[in-house]
Amino acid sequence: MADKKRDRRGCPPGAGTRTGIVAPTGLPGGQIGNPPFIATQDQRERVQLYSKVMSQEMIAEALDISIDTLRRHFRHELQEGKREAVAAVGGKLLAKALAGHPASMIFYLKTQGKWSSRIELTGKDGWPIPTIDLAPFLKDMSDEQLLAALPIVSALLAAAGSPDLGGSIEDSGESDQGGASAPGA
Repeated sequence: MADKKRDRRGCPPGAGTRTGIVAPTGLPGGQIGNPPFIATQDQRERVQLYSKVMSQEMIAEALDISIDTLRRHFRHELQEGKREAVAAVGGKLLAKALAGHPASMIFYLKTQGKWSSRIELTGKDGWPIPTIDLAPFLKDMSDEQLLAALPIVSALLAAAGSPDLGGSIEDSGESDQGGASAPGA
């Protein structure tokens, strides 16, 4: 079998080209690739409807086109459909908020009124809160040494305005040493 003449892509003449087009060379075939996409009015209406509830990937799959083609040829319909959906849902939310629904009122004010329930904690005069990492100093201490240091650390924290460490020396677990009580008890 003799090989037919092939083009530079290794394909027979006219393969992968649009039919009905005559190339400048006079050979059949002409331009390589798919024909240009032309959107129909029905497709435009479907994209606008679908964009209210579907992702762009789902819309492209439903129309059997690529996402790039969808974005290139239906940009206006995608934006308009999303705008219509946001306006419809926003209208219902606003109606509920105006009717006194607490969650709707809070959500609306946080998103549209720029209300915030965020609390920022700062130290004295707006400076950062000072912190002390005691772990390197306390890691090599025995339980007895830690118990002896607890009142000192509690007093330092109280002087700095921090809350108490919680518990007392008596509550610190000394009862596991044969029933002996903590010093000073």
